[in-house]
Amino acid sequence: MTIFVARLVTGLLCAMLMLGQTASTEGPVVGVGPFLHIVSDLDRSLAFYHDALGLEISGPPGEHKFTDNPAVANLYGVPGKQFRAAVLKIPGSPMGIELVQWGEARKPKGEPIAGPGVATLFLRRSDGPKSLRDPDGFPVELERSENSGADLTVSVGDVGKATELYGRLLGLKWDGMRFEKVKAGDAPGAPFPEAGQGMLRVFVRGIDALTASLKNAGWSVITTGGAPVTLPQGQRVIIFRDPNNFYVQLMETR
Repeated sequence: MTIFVARLVTGLLCAMLMLGQTASTEGPVVGVGPFLHIVSDLDRSLAFYHDALGLEISGPPGEHKFTDNPAVANLYGVPGKQFRAAVLKIPGSPMGIELVQWGEARKPKGEPIAGPGVATLFLRRSDGPKSLRDPDGFPVELERSENSGADLTVSVGDVGKATELYGRLLGLKWDGMRFEKVKAGDAPGAPFPEAGQGMLRVFVRGIDALTASLKNAGWSVITTGGAPVTLPQGQRVIIFRDPNNFYVQLMETR
């Protein structure tokens, strides 16, 4: 339990590094945190992201054990379930990757994931270009570049509407997140949190007012009870699914 809490705190601290680079004077968003990825088998996913891609694991060394954390389970809308997680650094980018496994490990389907709401992780590296799929079918693109870094592209039915939606409701201004048009009606139907799904953590101010605004705009609440929960470290957090089937985790700054 001590090791897990240390890892979780490390992940939150790494995410906070982005605040200064993504802060906006407009809207409730003040920064963007890591990309969170639901996986079917944490060890298998670490073998891909750490062993194969060479991404460094954050936090203290040791086994990634399961833990009971009612607040986090309610946050993800799966009360009573156990989980384990690992955070990895991306060279040249303040955006890391947080891998989260809920429940017992399962054999990954490995099928390609596509449709509205599916995110693609772009890693700028010297060994690109290359198109990859992680064990859960999540797309990873290696772009050849001498300047390391990362970007996130989210598939949507209408790029203009998605851009306007995030700009109007969140005031999100981050060059590292882009939208890409795909056919409407192909959104994956698996309930959250299923392996292969992705989510972006966004730091906000006024989380209660923002929660009400997003509900009124048709965003679906994933978090149990439909309201922000308080994590052991004191942060108030809630998870939404946007109209394009992409998941966003709002974390209130203090």
